[in-house]
Amino acid sequence: MARSPSRARSRRKVARIGVLSPFAASDGPAPSFQVFRDTLRELGHTEGETVSFEYRWAGGKYDRLPALAAELAQSKVDVIVSAWSTPAALAAKRATATIPVVFVGVGAAVGVELVTSLVRSGGHVTGSTFLSEETVGKLLQLLKEVVPRAARVAVSLQVVRLGIQGPAHKILKGAKAADLPVEQSSRFELVVNMKTARTLGVRIPDPVLLRADQVLE
Repeated sequence: MARSPSRARSRRKVARIGVLSPFAASDGPAPSFQVFRDTLRELGHTEGETVSFEYRWAGGKYDRLPALAAELAQSKVDVIVSAWSTPAALAAKRATATIPVVFVGVGAAVGVELVTSLVRSGGHVTGSTFLSEETVGKLLQLLKEVVPRAARVAVSLQVVRLGIQGPAHKILKGAKAADLPVEQSSRFELVVNMKTARTLGVRIPDPVLLRADQVLE
């Protein structure tokens, strides 16, 4: 007797992805998280059919992250995704020694001891990082060109696409986190907003303007 497609789908294992977010539910789990879900769907992981998401929200209370990470570990999800937060990634790592953890939005992944190496994580944690020591050095060098007397620095970064769908997809297909390299951003654009610079009273040196990929007037 031929097996009906509907019965085959009903018996298919649905992978459970736990999402640990420092944000509130009303904010969404992370910037551009929909890109992650859309890309997973393009890779064949359809929500409600082959994957489901279980969210834990800290609502801005970072001290709640360890308990929320423990909840996800105890519910035995197939993978935990930590969304745009180094404390969330660390909480997820400490909550389990067996469930794969995929992080995004972490700068110095080796420095905070999430992984032992970017080439091969060596444990149950992998993900994507957009900052390296070399990148930070270049950012600071650029800042010193623009504001030579700067002593204290605050950084605001916007990364348009998430880099977690690759590792998450591979883990759902059976790969081990320990064997996956931490993905790194390979291309950055220098965009200078002249209106903001004028508002702040900052003069942008000509060499910086010449190197800019885009100058916003």
